[in-house]
Amino acid sequence: MNKEIELLVAMCNSNRNNFSAEDLAALLKLKFVEGVYPYVRKLKEATLIEQKERGIYSINEESEKVVIIRFMLKVFGDEIDLLFTTHTKRVLERFSIKPILAATELPYSNLRLVKDIAKKTRILYYKKEGNSTIYVLRTWEEPTQKLLEFFGIKLNFDPEEHKLRFTKLISTFGAKQSHLKDGRSGELAQLNMQAYLEGKDFIVNKLRVQALSELSVIDALTSMKTKKGSAALF
Repeated sequence: MNKEIELLVAMCNSNRNNFSAEDLAALLKLKFVEGVYPYVRKLKEATLIEQKERGIYSINEESEKVVIIRFMLKVFGDEIDLLFTTHTKRVLERFSIKPILAATELPYSNLRLVKDIAKKTRILYYKKEGNSTIYVLRTWEEPTQKLLEFFGIKLNFDPEEHKLRFTKLISTFGAKQSHLKDGRSGELAQLNMQAYLEGKDFIVNKLRVQALSELSVIDALTSMKTKKGSAALF
């Protein structure tokens, strides 16, 4: 993480409104207060913080980047340390060109970071397929959209086509699962995944709290549909 962004995240993660230079140096665990001034200057130039009076600084709450950081803190807590880094920006730039990538298509030096992002933040979906792992950029989810906006990354593909392709990909995986045994398993998986995508706000919150997999979602949605159908008979 760039030191100035690390400082801004730490400021947002505190319960304070005003900070002295000494406070800011302490947030970065700097031995000397003079070491914080280069980062303060960069944040001021980017209008991310304001100098209220001599030696006192505050967060610019009207900055869109500050709004995004606060949103991500609420969603992911301390896990956002993974996200606001130069390395993560480069990973997202790669996925912004090709949103579905096998592990073999990624630089070896990025694999640990990609795995951590997928497992801890769900910005990326992942699925084991044979001897490899498939990673998918979750462009339909708000945290992903916010992070792309923070870094100023534009998608070089149609998000709706990507969503459709992901639905088909999940259908392929779902059809292979033993718990979907009827002849329409692939169709059922696709319908349920489409429902998941269309109702993403509810599902994302549920996934974040309970750490459910997409296939668990398929089961849950199928069960809900079955119960509603049964209730309609009476």
